[in-house]
Amino acid sequence: MSQAKKGILKRPPPAPKPFFSFTRDVLSISRLLGPGSTPNPLNADGELVLKRAHFILPDIRVVYPISSDTAPSSTTQSESRLEIDAAERLRRETEQQQAWTAARVEALYRDICKIRDERVDPTIAAQIRAGVAAPKILDLTRMRMTFDIASALADLLALDWGLQRLILSDCDLDDLTLKPILHAILIPDSLAHLALANNKRLRFSAFKMISTFLGKAHALEFIDLSMNVMDKRAVEAILAVLPPAPPAPPPPTATPRMSRTPSIASIDSAASAVVFSNPFDEGTTIRPTIDTSVPRRFPTTVRLDVPQGIYIISTRVGFKYRSSSP
Repeated sequence: MSQAKKGILKRPPPAPKPFFSFTRDVLSISRLLGPGSTPNPLNADGELVLKRAHFILPDIRVVYPISSDTAPSSTTQSESRLEIDAAERLRRETEQQQAWTAARVEALYRDICKIRDERVDPTIAAQIRAGVAAPKILDLTRMRMTFDIASALADLLALDWGLQRLILSDCDLDDLTLKPILHAILIPDSLAHLALANNKRLRFSAFKMISTFLGKAHALEFIDLSMNVMDKRAVEAILAVLPPAPPAPPPPTATPRMSRTPSIASIDSAASAVVFSNPFDEGTTIRPTIDTSVPRRFPTTVRLDVPQGIYIISTRVGFKYRSSSP
């Protein structure tokens, strides 16, 4: 008998099965075993452990039921909501006014200087504690503003404690010291009056920052930039953000005014028709005549020559009236 010859080469190992086929085999085995063959896991208290499932939702919305009794657009609900909002706004304003006092603002400024390792400026501290309540006006005129002082002041201005007017006139401000102050004012956006007059070191970059500040400040009503060195570019940058001026009202229509004295033409044409009564003489009437010796269009005195005396009537026209008998 002849035996078959065996090959020298080994058989290649079987190809690995993909993951999905393995999962499919496991699921088929569990399906064959049935639902009761796999026990549900229990926790330490003997309760069933809930299985977690993850879902990928591209969009999710929450829809609230709307009652037909109080619709969102009903007048009653709108009025009640407005009353609630007004009461809440009044409560917040009252609490804010009662909370910020001069002592608290000064203590806040001292804490800011302590954190920054800066010296407390006596001028700013004196302006803050000038009254009992939080100051509405902070006047720092002729105070030399360095970068460290401006940074500490900017931290104080970043909070809304009721400041309405900030006066920084003649404070030797430059581009570096002005930037943190303007940025801090924009955070609460409650300042209505800002004075930056007579700061000769402000250049075009500073006015460019001021123009950006004016475009973003909504509560600001007045800004003083007088006595500053402003070139054409600086003026154009400021004017670019200002709203256009309102149109001028139309001029009032001229209404003709009635003159109290007759003109020359009317006197010449109707001199015979005009008759004045003399209150002093019952039988004497007054007729108008023109005195050519008096220059026209020149203020003179208008007189009535009557037997009883001379009486001044007006000083606006150059006519003289004499009494005459009919």
